[in-house]
Amino acid sequence: MNTINIAGVDWDSYYKNGISSLKKRLEEESGMWDNWTRSDKRYMLICHLIIVANDIDNNPSGRVTSHLDFCVNSDDIESLRLLWNSKFIQERYDTTMQHFIADMQEKKVIEFCSVGM
Repeated sequence: MNTINIAGVDWDSYYKNGISSLKKRLEEESGMWDNWTRSDKRYMLICHLIIVANDIDNNPSGRVTSHLDFCVNSDDIESLRLLWNSKFIQERYDTTMQHFIADMQEKKVIEFCSVGM
């Protein structure tokens, strides 16, 4: 029976080397890049979130310091509705923008979640 001796392993170097190798492969192998950055999911929630006072967790109101284009893909519309209705999104969406769920294959709006004018 083979056993692995892990007592003398430099885990910090092991982790850093692994991250470096993964980064290099992602940046240099177009197929790998495409697999990680493109979605084959049918539906997308498109919304615009705000960052208040340079804090994304604890300041739901105050001075807006940044905006995020936020797009999430799924094959399940209900999952996107659930995310839209989450406290995280509801405290951060930009009320001056349009937010909607789209069918990416049909290139159609399924429903508007919020419409800003």
